Amino acid sequence: MNKNNTNITFVTSFTDIYKETQFEDRTVEWRINKFIDIAETGINIHLFLDIDLNKYEEEIKEFIQQQFSESGNEKDNVYTFWKHAERNGGNGFKDSFSIWNGLLKKYGGWFPNLDWNYLKDTLDLMPDNKPLLIAEPGDEYNTMGYYFSLIKFKRNDTSINQMESREKIRKVLKEGVKERIIELIDSHGLESAISFVGGWEELKNIVGEEYITTKHMIDYIKEVARKNDGISVYDFDEDPIFYEETKSEYREIRYFGFVRVTVQRWYKETFDDLGDLHIFYEKLSDDVIKRIFEFLIDKNI
Repeated sequence: MNKNNTNITFVTSFTDIYKETQFEDRTVEWRINKFIDIAETGINIHLFLDIDLNKYEEEIKEFIQQQFSESGNEKDNVYTFWKHAERNGGNGFKDSFSIWNGLLKKYGGWFPNLDWNYLKDTLDLMPDNKPLLIAEPGDEYNTMGYYFSLIKFKRNDTSINQMESREKIRKVLKEGVKERIIELIDSHGLESAISFVGGWEELKNIVGEEYITTKHMIDYIKEVARKNDGISVYDFDEDPIFYEETKSEYREIRYFGFVRVTVQRWYKETFDDLGDLHIFYEKLSDDVIKRIFEFLIDKNI
């Protein structure tokens, strides 16, 4: 499990600490996954097995083998996750893995509706370097407006070394790019940064979503609203965004202006229109701002 030849070793034990209270989610797989998270940082793990749990020894070995070894034709293949703006190419990125589980762990959650085991079996039967399209704009869970494909090609020592070298270079460059993009966000705003890197997902991958503040989002909303001379949810055949509810009224955001949103009010009992409210963005809650921001991002505005 030593990936980086580190001198640090994490010593722990696999023991039954739930004898009195049983937890359904504290499975062998759950426990080993916790160890995997540590191992993937490059830290060595020395694992002791409780003598009372010898019955789990084979299960533990099997699970570790599945996670950290290459089985079957995976020894010969490299798997690539490809995000592309057009059906056969365009802007985007490719990310390659020498083990299928590596690809699945990083990107499987992007499309939880897909049968990834079936996709791998299909990909393994296809000719090398032929893309397998797995999602296109408008598909379930695909809110980014891109196409997504998988590619398999035969591994050799040269291709693996090149891939590892590219990954090292990418990590070094990413740190420098991150600093520059943060400077761009702070000086020219989120909208400029998103446009510069090619999309919101790309920006998140570079700087991390935790860096983006409510103020960043408000500035983005204002800038997008200004460029579009105001934005109505009805332009996209969408329902208004929920704002709040009182004892007698429903209140929903239907329009994004340059400095304020327009909130329409409905009487609960009769659904009569009670007129609009105009509220400054700065007066909205962080949650409402985030929902407006995500609405605009989702519409690729």
